[in-house]
Amino acid sequence: MLLAEGMHSRRPAAAPSGRGKGLLLGFGKQSTVAWLRRTALMGALLIGLSTFQGEFDFGVPQFALVFHPILIAFAAGCALTAARIWIGPGGAFGAALFFLAVRGLISVIVGPVLGEPTPSLPLYLVEAAGVELAALVALRRGPVAFGALGGLLAGVLGFFAELGWTQVAFQIPWTAELLPEGLVLAAVAGVAGGLIGGLLGSGLNRDLPRPVVARSAFACGLAMIAVVAANGLMTTDPQGVRAQVQLRETAPGQVAATVRFDPPSAADEAQWAQATAWQGGGLRVSQLERVREGVYRSTEALPVSGEWKTLVRLHRGRELAGVPVYLPADPAIPAPGVAARPSFDRTFVDETVILQRELKGDVPGWLWAAASLIVLVISIALVLALGWGTSRLARGDAASPAIREGGSPRSLARASA
Repeated sequence: MLLAEGMHSRRPAAAPSGRGKGLLLGFGKQSTVAWLRRTALMGALLIGLSTFQGEFDFGVPQFALVFHPILIAFAAGCALTAARIWIGPGGAFGAALFFLAVRGLISVIVGPVLGEPTPSLPLYLVEAAGVELAALVALRRGPVAFGALGGLLAGVLGFFAELGWTQVAFQIPWTAELLPEGLVLAAVAGVAGGLIGGLLGSGLNRDLPRPVVARSAFACGLAMIAVVAANGLMTTDPQGVRAQVQLRETAPGQVAATVRFDPPSAADEAQWAQATAWQGGGLRVSQLERVREGVYRSTEALPVSGEWKTLVRLHRGRELAGVPVYLPADPAIPAPGVAARPSFDRTFVDETVILQRELKGDVPGWLWAAASLIVLVISIALVLALGWGTSRLARGDAASPAIREGGSPRSLARASA
């Protein structure tokens, strides 16, 4: 927004800003430097929105798997539609390629160069193609129609593209159990992101639709993503699932695990069944490989000594459950240790009990609710402030009479022609 405001302010007062046509062709005639700068900024926006996917990138999410397509669809819908409007034709592809270049370089540096766990990343190329296709069909109808269609195509087409990509690039591949919920929620999240991104891009071009339309679309986008997120956060406690685990030492402090589920069908339709180890000097995620009905084994050696924490994780439906394999004693919390015996039988519990052993059970419920409400209020205030700032930028002193009088982008485009 600062860049758009500065570029507009430095123009001679009599020079047209490309308003109206800007929605179709980008920010008027722009130099190569300006094009690259906007591409980098929109690619950076895509990187920022993708940060929320970090737990999925490393394969250790503490949220339901359905959040992964939701987060990808929203980021794509928001950043790529804004990029297409502000940059012009090819803008969505430019932002996606900038994302891949920067995030890809980071993954190489973090993983192969520094020897840390290598994060995966979504491709966003099919999503960009969907947004560019939507621009050919709906961009002349204004940012709201274009944003909705672009976000929808990004969510739907992107879901199937990333479904295939996760099979080869992610620790936790998407499974058939995500359908149809994951596809539907990705479509809704994509539309929500597209509505917000369409308004952002047109705001940067000082080309917002009339206030009642812009405010309604903005509120609709926020409400849609809020509903989708709330749905994804609803989980249930595991019911009656047990794990009979046998450990075989493969090296000092390292074991291979064989897990027998009771009932045997517990992992048949799971979004993931894995063994995870962390906090001992790295991160290890081992998928559980099916041997026969109800019996699975780890595909990598698991550490069971020192400061490592190792557990078996199971995600099915709305259950996020875990069984500890090895936990060191932690007197500072305090929490007792869990020994890695050669054979044991344990009941699956809410994995939060294991992953966040430092949580205290004697905290009043109202305190947690009040703290969460404060965070929510701050987040909403930030989003509303950004929306207000975009509106101020688009409807400032230099805005055209058509905009001040409530003109639509289509009327501005006709007037410019």
